[in-house]
Amino acid sequence: MNLRRIYSAIFILSFSLLLFELTLIRVYSATLFYHFAFMAISVAMLGLAAAGLTVHLYPGKFHQNSVALWASRWSAAYAVSIFVVLWIVFRIPVNAYLPPDQVGWKLSIIYFLSAIPFYFAGLVFSGLFASMPKQIGGLYAWDLIGAGLGAVMMLLLMDYAGGESAGLYIMVAAFLAAVLFSWDSIPVSSSKNKPRRKLNWINRYTVSLFIALILAISNPYIGWLRIVYTKGQELKELNVLYNKWNSFSRIMAIPFRPGTETAQTWCPSPNYPFPEMEHLSIMIDDGASTPVPPFNGKDLEPIKYLKYDLTSLGHRMRGDGQTLIIGSGGGRDVLTGLLFDAKHIDAVDINPLIFDAMNGPLAKFTGNLYRHPKVKGIVAEGRAFARRHPQSYDLLQVAMIDTWAATTAGAYSLSENTLYTIEAFEDYLNALKPDGVLSFTRFFFYPPRQAIRLVSLFLETADRMGIESPEECILIGKYESLSTLLFKRSPFSNEEIALFKDDLNDLGFELVYSPDERPDKIFHLIVEVDDRSKFYDKYPFDVSPPDDDRPFFFNMLKMKDFLRVFEIREGQMFNYYATYTLLVVLILSVIATLIVLILPVILKSGVVDKFPGRWELLLYFIGIGLAYIMIEIALLQRFVLLLEHPAYAASGVVAGLLISSGLGSMLWGRTPPESRKRLLRIAFAVIGLTLLFQVFLGSLIIHKLIHLPIIVKALIAAVMIIPQGIAMGIPLPAGISVVGKYGSSNVAWCWALNGAASVVASSLAVTIAMAYGFASVLGFGLVCYVLAFSLMSFGFRRWAL
Repeated sequence: MNLRRIYSAIFILSFSLLLFELTLIRVYSATLFYHFAFMAISVAMLGLAAAGLTVHLYPGKFHQNSVALWASRWSAAYAVSIFVVLWIVFRIPVNAYLPPDQVGWKLSIIYFLSAIPFYFAGLVFSGLFASMPKQIGGLYAWDLIGAGLGAVMMLLLMDYAGGESAGLYIMVAAFLAAVLFSWDSIPVSSSKNKPRRKLNWINRYTVSLFIALILAISNPYIGWLRIVYTKGQELKELNVLYNKWNSFSRIMAIPFRPGTETAQTWCPSPNYPFPEMEHLSIMIDDGASTPVPPFNGKDLEPIKYLKYDLTSLGHRMRGDGQTLIIGSGGGRDVLTGLLFDAKHIDAVDINPLIFDAMNGPLAKFTGNLYRHPKVKGIVAEGRAFARRHPQSYDLLQVAMIDTWAATTAGAYSLSENTLYTIEAFEDYLNALKPDGVLSFTRFFFYPPRQAIRLVSLFLETADRMGIESPEECILIGKYESLSTLLFKRSPFSNEEIALFKDDLNDLGFELVYSPDERPDKIFHLIVEVDDRSKFYDKYPFDVSPPDDDRPFFFNMLKMKDFLRVFEIREGQMFNYYATYTLLVVLILSVIATLIVLILPVILKSGVVDKFPGRWELLLYFIGIGLAYIMIEIALLQRFVLLLEHPAYAASGVVAGLLISSGLGSMLWGRTPPESRKRLLRIAFAVIGLTLLFQVFLGSLIIHKLIHLPIIVKALIAAVMIIPQGIAMGIPLPAGISVVGKYGSSNVAWCWALNGAASVVASSLAVTIAMAYGFASVLGFGLVCYVLAFSLMSFGFRRWAL
């Protein structure tokens, strides 16, 4: 057995496995909904944990002398299962707009099917760790480094192959791992037949590798793997004009409501007729859309209907100056700005595929809108652009920005959530001229949710910025289920209030709030109440102001009320389902962890009894499994703000943390046995200090540095992550080095527990963050590491570390 070849194979296998996990996140977001993305993390860890339990129960099947033989077989099984599972999952229609109980059986099928590839790959990892505990430092190091590079490659893979073909390229990598493992599956001897048998093993997997490569290259043309249903709708029913993937979205351009010619608008005035014209729609992960109005590039007359939309209220007041539109999408707000004779419009969108579609296949239809002399299309995160751009604006508009697309960061669309925080409002207000207007358009359901939460955000921001009389700086109009809110740093003048009311009357809209007239009692109460925290506690939904540490604007169902999801009949129900689904997955993952913990004791009590100090070590592995994933998820959110883009932050943080942890594991493997106890103590001390830094100072430093160039910020992020990652890579191989002294199957059991704890951690981290913030998630991770170190310290003498 060639150890270097084993390291190379496990590197490639881990590389492919993380790519598959991240691909599932993208696929789930597109085919199901954004809140099912964290299910991919749970699925991955569950499959790995089940594999570890299998190796523990059947250690004889994973002997060190036959590593190459069984490792190559299970790697090949993993490769084949990727194709089979995705082929089936792509063909299961799930209408994710329905309550979870109505689609639960389909989701269960998808959940358990998706775990199968992770199970097969997990048999390889668990088997190697169990059969080669003395090489754990190197094995775990190359496992982590491979996964880290997979996180970086995800950006390129999605851009090149998309979510459908990505699985086939991942299958190619899996077969390559099988080839490397199989190299030593049959030892060479003087016998004529044995070298030939070895060649047959190599050929079998090599042929499979080339077949997989051919399938991957030809998939865009033949469709071996293609998504058949998205959100329960069959794709062949759509006339797709543009279809591309990147690491954080799938963009499709299709006709808007085929067969109808009514002009598409968010909230049209009932007092003005709307023309009939063809419209297009850009779909984002098939869950949200941005309308694309027709425009010939010169004549504004055909699109003047946009002047009579509820979203135009801000333009009516300040539309003839310098305008910043965040989330410009298909350009309807940009066209509205041109209708009101804006001097210049900065149209900012975070997704480069939007501009690729608008400037490419849709350019003729849109009159090259983003190349208009008055318009500058900018690919950037809107909030970061507003913060660092030297231009001050007369109008800053954020209208209906919600893609419901999960990023590789995991569960939630963090790029949108960070647009709706206290700190974001500070950035917006500071980007305005002294008399500039901030315009938000969001849904208005009763009792109010999104609209009232925007007001709570402004009031909290006004308190922080020292804005006097904030109740005089708000204007709100609505019609049916939509509302537009206008905010300023200074009170609205009597003339502005009169103009606003005249516009509402002319357009047939309703007044919700003005400084001199407050017809809606709820909005009147929130600006007048002395203690707004009591208002939030009593309100039936969570409308407290989100901040960057707890940025979940769209999730308004209070944790204690998650069963109310089946009672609510109005609003964007999928957001409430997200909270419910999260908590259900958390409960199920805790049960799964307990099964992994208890089942071996029941089935193999004789083996377990030979494991001295077993409970301390088992809890140790649970502790470090919980801590690692929770800290990773919290850091992802933190660095989205610093690195500006959710996909780049996700890949950068995951890659930095995993690769540096791999270096830490490698350091453990190369440390002399007599020095390992000291190294472990140093590692835990570094983890503790860096986490304390992150909890108390990390957010503050990020906000102070957010204006710096992106290269500088990336270097700062690396400095903040790498030392912590190196230290976090040491506790697991340290624990396995101890367990390995008492039997290989016990290593697999501990690895299974570590994986099961990670299943819990993925949903527990988001649950804690939604309730208390990401700083609390980091604090919880710190507590887990402190307990793990205490358990290990307790056993130093017993285990002779």
